Amino acid sequence: MIFRHSLKDGHGLMELSNPNGLPIVSVISMAAPRRPAVIRSEDSLMKYANPNDRQLAKEKMRIVLRLSAWKRHRKIVLGALGCGAFRNPPEEVASCWAEVFAEPEFRGGWWEKVVFAVIDETGLGREGNGNVGIYFRRLDGIEV
Repeated sequence: MIFRHSLKDGHGLMELSNPNGLPIVSVISMAAPRRPAVIRSEDSLMKYANPNDRQLAKEKMRIVLRLSAWKRHRKIVLGALGCGAFRNPPEEVASCWAEVFAEPEFRGGWWEKVVFAVIDETGLGREGNGNVGIYFRRLDGIEV
């Protein structure tokens, strides 16, 4: 249940006298690997040092997508999966999302809209080299 307005509207409380009128959302919480070992690849991007960490991240992504499809959610908001405090490599995680969405299982038009809620730690938005820019360049326009 959502009980606050948007940032644009000052995050004020919504009218709480009629809880049945408040928006309802479903939430799936999933932890990312915590501070996995990473290496810099030949193309200067950070990657998981252990291929098992990459596979674990992709399997967790699949679980979230399967659950959302099974529950018939057509609009979903996904997170950065550990690209902040847990220090997962954002280029690799964004690529993992793209690879999972390209798998036959997830190409069935399950969702009307998929967006990523990613913190812009650099303040540079889509043009920057922070998580927002990385996710935007890798995932914008992918058909789901």
